[in-house]
Amino acid sequence: MKYSPRPIFFLAFLFLCGGCKKTTPRETDHPSYKNGQQLLAENLPERALSQFLRVIGAIPNAKKAYLEIGQIYLNTYDDPVLAIYYFRQFLLHDSRRENEKIVQSLIETAKKRFLQQIIGQNKELYNEHQNFLSLLKHLREENLQLKTELEWFKTRGQK
Repeated sequence: MKYSPRPIFFLAFLFLCGGCKKTTPRETDHPSYKNGQQLLAENLPERALSQFLRVIGAIPNAKKAYLEIGQIYLNTYDDPVLAIYYFRQFLLHDSRRENEKIVQSLIETAKKRFLQQIIGQNKELYNEHQNFLSLLKHLREENLQLKTELEWFKTRGQK
């Protein structure tokens, strides 16, 4: 009877790797998440942002960190585009959909703020455009009046 070392290697592998089961750490237990929460409580959102970004670096599906980052970008930095990105990342990683309505309303708020920013930045340009259209209308009316007068003089001069 020939001895085969395969079963022994298999058992050794199972024994050594039996404790290798990798569990996904909870983001709320991550030290950077706790630091970020503490910094938010101390009204230091800029510093909290870096802590929450560290959490995402360590745990890519850290949905609560995405939500916190989105709120910081919306409320502290007034950057609705980045806020929308992080809110959507939250929804992407939120398998239970327990906060979907709240986050969707945050996305809508960010979209409205983005539109307000665009209008605010271009208000002067918009006003100049309106002035240009008004001037163009006036010039067209004046041109039409001059053409009419010219035709009147031409017909009068031929008689």
